[in-house]
Amino acid sequence: MTSTNESHTTPAVAKHFVIRIVGLAGRIEGPASGDIAGYVSRYDPDAFDGGGDVETTYDIKRAIVFASYQEALEFSRRTSTVRPLRDDGLPNRPLATFHLAVESFRG
Repeated sequence: MTSTNESHTTPAVAKHFVIRIVGLAGRIEGPASGDIAGYVSRYDPDAFDGGGDVETTYDIKRAIVFASYQEALEFSRRTSTVRPLRDDGLPNRPLATFHLAVESFRG
């Protein structure tokens, strides 16, 4: 696939999406260590008995890459299968502890 400009033709570059943790939205219960900001490179909502575990990186090339904004959004809303509900009865979505941004990049 190519895109045409007035003066030349260039190959189209695919657009991808990543999830970036901007900061903390709530309080963390259980184990937490290191810097929490950065691009999500690994996420397990079932770790720590449903409390979730996330690893981040500042290297966008090591982040989990999604084909669409919607796919990234759905991934960020994954609930734990070992503890699907929080104590207050709402869905247990461990990444909701953080302020997230879905960002696009070409690569």
